[in-house]
Amino acid sequence: MTDAKTDSILIVGAGVFGLSTALELNKRGYTDITVVDRFVPPSADGSSVDISRIIRSDYADPIYSQMAREAYNGWTTEYKDQFFESGFALFSETPKNTYMEGSKAVIRAAGGKLDDLHDAMDIRKLYPSVQAELSGMSGYHNPR
Repeated sequence: MTDAKTDSILIVGAGVFGLSTALELNKRGYTDITVVDRFVPPSADGSSVDISRIIRSDYADPIYSQMAREAYNGWTTEYKDQFFESGFALFSETPKNTYMEGSKAVIRAAGGKLDDLHDAMDIRKLYPSVQAELSGMSGYHNPR
């Protein structure tokens, strides 16, 4: 096997792993990369783009959050027929949970609007079908 940057490389599968591999190889200088998949995205049974996936920008890490916002923009435009917006809620039993507070700060810094829920049971006002016992928890709701 040679390590020539011009060797042909075929990647089967255009999911997260296939596309990430192609991107990394390109960054390392490989120039002849082909990615194939059975369908154009989104694939209904794909491991990284099927109907059970959630796009959430609620990360304490600003880079993850930015990537999710970029994905959200794609889903709400190019793939809007396959997209359903449901909102996102995050709860914690720990007051001033570091991750949750960081996530809220990242969302708000990007212009996002959140509903603070000092009593997590208030989520039932937005989603009456929630049955979980959330007493003693706090959190927030992100409608996007």
